[in-house]
Amino acid sequence: MVRHETPIRIANELARHAPGRIRRLLDPAVGTGVLLEPFLSPKTKAQYEVFAIDRDPKPLAKLDQQFGVRCRKFQTIADDFLSWARSFRAKKLDPFDCVVMNPPFSSRRSQWISFDPIRDIPGCQDAPGKGPIEAAFVLMAIELLRNRGRLLAILPASLITTPTFDWVRRAMALKNTIHQVHELPRFAFPGIGSRIYLLVLEKGRRSTRTLLLNHDLSEPDRRSVSRTNLSERLDFAYHHANAAFRRVKRDRQFGWLRLGKTATVFRGSESTPGIPISVVHSTDFVNGFWKKDRSRQKKRAIKGNKVRVEDGDILVKRVSRDCARTFGSSVGLDGHLCSDCVLIIRPLVKRDHMKLLFCLRCLFELEFMTALVEKGTGAAYLSKEGLKNLSIPLGLAERFPGYFRRYSAAAKRRDFLSMVQIERTAAESIRKRRGGEAKSRRKSIQSV
Repeated sequence: MVRHETPIRIANELARHAPGRIRRLLDPAVGTGVLLEPFLSPKTKAQYEVFAIDRDPKPLAKLDQQFGVRCRKFQTIADDFLSWARSFRAKKLDPFDCVVMNPPFSSRRSQWISFDPIRDIPGCQDAPGKGPIEAAFVLMAIELLRNRGRLLAILPASLITTPTFDWVRRAMALKNTIHQVHELPRFAFPGIGSRIYLLVLEKGRRSTRTLLLNHDLSEPDRRSVSRTNLSERLDFAYHHANAAFRRVKRDRQFGWLRLGKTATVFRGSESTPGIPISVVHSTDFVNGFWKKDRSRQKKRAIKGNKVRVEDGDILVKRVSRDCARTFGSSVGLDGHLCSDCVLIIRPLVKRDHMKLLFCLRCLFELEFMTALVEKGTGAAYLSKEGLKNLSIPLGLAERFPGYFRRYSAAAKRRDFLSMVQIERTAAESIRKRRGGEAKSRRKSIQSV
């Protein structure tokens, strides 16, 4: 399990959302006690009970000395939270007014735990047999709250954004209100570049809206989303991108069509690491094109029914930062195999190759698109199904024929710098037109 100590600035931000009255406070993974600091001022004695739990007994003795005199009752418990909570529930002890926590994260599937301890919690009856420990912590913590009590939690992107754990988001929202989800800036936790979020939940109160905030802690952008969207994703970036994309798609003159209707999408078949140098890998995207050093282009004998690169294919990195910006033509790779870190997009009509490349690369020059299609809690990735179902402006070449002619000429001479300049110009034209069809009828955009 992975544990990262919380910076005091983040602890203070989370504590701002505490309920107005607290009698019993719980931290189920207390560590060095940073999350308790804002609740237990050295100058005043808090009139409530505090329960501090941790599997590691070493820091607990120090916490007794640090916080014992700052509140009416301070109790340290050296135990596994989930086991302790089952016993707590069985004894029907008084629930908590507030649970504040930064639970351990299961960074690998091999670290997943059994979900038996939470099987009887509402919304968890159909949970899988195993899952990340942070999911069990969150759902058990909600169960220990009194009605109108609050959960203040630091959570990884796995519970906030991934489709695999949409059932966790549904269970959290069941008969409760998720007041707010605030994305933290990258590296808010020193050395941690993956997305981390602050979640504020109130038990037993149902609201129709949830406030999502972006990564600015001082003056964040905000977006309110309806309860019906909560199982989808809970991050500001995705919902902001979705709304912007819907506005772009109002202009039907761009010829919107699902990518799967005009191309077949394959995933490379060769497992990494340890692939031969002849196999096309994510490192072979160079200056806007997919190609290999000539000394490494020798094809090996292919056994079995495997997908090979064909002339006219468009390749894209499946996994990497900004993978959605790596769409490119293959150069001299006809017949090569691809690693499983590469996706192949094969137009159903070969002559549509350049038109498809143009619309994909222009589309992903829109700043919000990567947040819409890139998934993952650490390294970003594209899914084959997600690409197939993506709406693309296939009519972009006809809408901007001058741009497209210049683009095709630049691609033929491998002039990537000119291609990028045209992509950005076309994307800016799309941005200006995203008010909808009514605006496009009043003013036409001249072809270059």
